Amino acid sequence: AAPKRPPVASLAEKLAAIEAEGLEAGKRQLDLSDEQLGDEGAARLVKGLAGNTGLRRLLLQRARLTKPGFEVVGQLLYDGGRAAKRRSKAEANQAIGGKASDEDLAGGSSDRLEQLVLSGNDCGEHGLRGPFCEGLAESVNLRSLLLASCSLGDAGVAVLCEVVGLRESGDHPGCFLETLDLSHNCLGPAATWSLAKALGCNQHLRTLDIKANELGMEGAAGVAECIRANKGRLQNFIVSQCGLQLEGVRTVVERFRLPVHVIVQINRPRGHSAGISLDAEMRVMGVHPNGLMDRWNNANPSEAVFIRDKVIRVNQMTEPSDMLEELSAVEHIELEILRPGAGMAYIDLCHNSVPLAGLEELRHDLGRPNATRMT
Repeated sequence: AAPKRPPVASLAEKLAAIEAEGLEAGKRQLDLSDEQLGDEGAARLVKGLAGNTGLRRLLLQRARLTKPGFEVVGQLLYDGGRAAKRRSKAEANQAIGGKASDEDLAGGSSDRLEQLVLSGNDCGEHGLRGPFCEGLAESVNLRSLLLASCSLGDAGVAVLCEVVGLRESGDHPGCFLETLDLSHNCLGPAATWSLAKALGCNQHLRTLDIKANELGMEGAAGVAECIRANKGRLQNFIVSQCGLQLEGVRTVVERFRLPVHVIVQINRPRGHSAGISLDAEMRVMGVHPNGLMDRWNNANPSEAVFIRDKVIRVNQMTEPSDMLEELSAVEHIELEILRPGAGMAYIDLCHNSVPLAGLEELRHDLGRPNATRMT
């Protein structure tokens, strides 16, 4: 006879074991989706993970969390981020022969967590404010955050975007998220403008899902601005089932097909250079630290200039020799920059209330984008 399987532990037994002994060694994923965890259970779970350093994926989908539950999960992110930074600093110190405490080297609070799934919980528009976003801002290893169907609304997304849009600086490394799911969250046009502002600064996000929200034609301009402001860093943008209609889809597609351009405006005092090095083909080879262009980049992250960008116009000049002369002789300078090869790889615009005739019209007027995918 086949050996009997051990009985599946109840949620109460799982939590009691985690509280008493922590998560079993080597366990990389903890899935409590569709369990009746609740806010109290979330607090017990976070307490039990205080000494954990191995967990990579925490799945709490439809776990009956509300605002207090999101707050304690935020505390886990905060403590984990602090622990990861202490460990990194201790390891660097140890590498050069310095001392490092066992406590700092150990880490804790699931400091290596990479994926957090919270979809299907009743966060509400205020649930991310405070501890959750503070924890997200402190996290250095979290790469994927799924918040579908969390009733965030425009206000909740605006709070989240304050973290997603954190700029990399000497005081903060920025937001490291690569995947963000905000689908099914009752978002309106206002949310797209919050996202556009954040995407203009964010350097790491590669996949953004905002499907099944109430954007309508009015939200199409905000979606297009997300694409423009991000300058091709985002690679996958899912905007299906958002009621954009024909004209809204057309607005987004036209923006999607445009090459990535940057417009720079600087004032060059007498005796100063523009602060960039260019090759013979007007490609940017370097941005001088603390120079005029570096200051522009810091003040205007969505319009920042990078190495390998190509200058195609300086004021009214388009010939390389004329552009170089303009850069060295004129005080007020406007540069138009082209970013070759950059651009979003994939955008999903399915099921946006576009009739068949409208779809044929789009195909006829716009054709298919080159070297990109669009559905």
